[in-house]
Amino acid sequence: MSASAVADPYLSLYAAYKRRDPKLADGLVLFSVPHWISDELATALARAVLGSNGDAASLIADVRSTPLVRPYEGRGWRIADPARSVLLRETTNRGDLIRGADQFLSAWFADGEGHAIGTPLGRETRWRFAYHVAPADPVAAVTALTTTLEASARPELADFDAALRLFSERRPYLAAFATEEEFFRGLWRYRRGEYREAERTFRRVWEARAVAAPRVPPIAGHLLGRLVGHSKRKTKLNDAILILEEAYNLADEIRDDQGIVHIGSTLGTMLVRRGKADDLAEAARLLRISLRLAHTNRERAIVLNNLGRALTRLGSDHWFEAAEHLETALTIGETSDDPEIRGQLHISLSELAELQGDLPRAIQEMELALDIHRRTTPSRVALDEARLHKLRHRTK
Repeated sequence: MSASAVADPYLSLYAAYKRRDPKLADGLVLFSVPHWISDELATALARAVLGSNGDAASLIADVRSTPLVRPYEGRGWRIADPARSVLLRETTNRGDLIRGADQFLSAWFADGEGHAIGTPLGRETRWRFAYHVAPADPVAAVTALTTTLEASARPELADFDAALRLFSERRPYLAAFATEEEFFRGLWRYRRGEYREAERTFRRVWEARAVAAPRVPPIAGHLLGRLVGHSKRKTKLNDAILILEEAYNLADEIRDDQGIVHIGSTLGTMLVRRGKADDLAEAARLLRISLRLAHTNRERAIVLNNLGRALTRLGSDHWFEAAEHLETALTIGETSDDPEIRGQLHISLSELAELQGDLPRAIQEMELALDIHRRTTPSRVALDEARLHKLRHRTK
């Protein structure tokens, strides 16, 4: 069925409403602007844009009685697609209504409706602000998307889906932000586990920084460095370290403390993997900076683990400090209900105990790591079992 054939019934219905009740027709257009709406917001929107006062409730009731309205997740209602898309596309003669609605809604959502920015509701509200502010201030829209991402400890795939949908729906206003859109596409692919495609996408974004800086965020280089560094080839590890150093310098230049924490931690890990004496000392320096700037317990636990590993490799003069950092991180990890961190910390403590000659402790820590990974991270089990077998063999 062609798009015009699908559109005809909705346009015909809208035309019928317009002939019979122009206010109802305006209400349909107005309430098509938001993706969904509550009665409270609908009342405020109608009063602000249509000048409805006492009759706002009756207008809402009339609109909700039409076959174009659907309930929305128990929180409100919406003009259903494709009717919503058709109404917004085909009623450009009512651009005043649409502009007025976007202006009102962007102001309504600007403060996040009281939800913390990093929470699911906070992220949704910031997305709605970005959507409605885009026609008047596209920079504010893109900034809202990126700052919301930065404030979210662990964004969901749905967050990246929503960002890409916003770029698509608001293409006329956001066409100049192709690099930012590509950045979110890289995040979407990374979150979906499409690592090869994500690496290619982030490389394009990172190479664009010469012409798009400072719009290319340091996290693009961070994730590109992580993806490149996953390879076991030494040349790839060297490439990853160079990319991460560039990303770290960019974060430092724009005073992005969160970027410094995360990039510094990853860069420290890569330097420890390369293992040169100068690398280990530099890793410890970077990780101490990251530790000083870390805000959340999860960040502190990750940085302390990586710092402990760097100090472990630096030699026996640093083992006491390494143990202190790893034990502190383990205490934090046990209270943060993050098995991924706890499993890695037990591995780090096992490595330290092995170097110290304490094989029983090394085996005990490795058993704890294996137990955690059997329950939470099956992909790590084979590596843990191989390491545990090697430790047990040494006691014979």
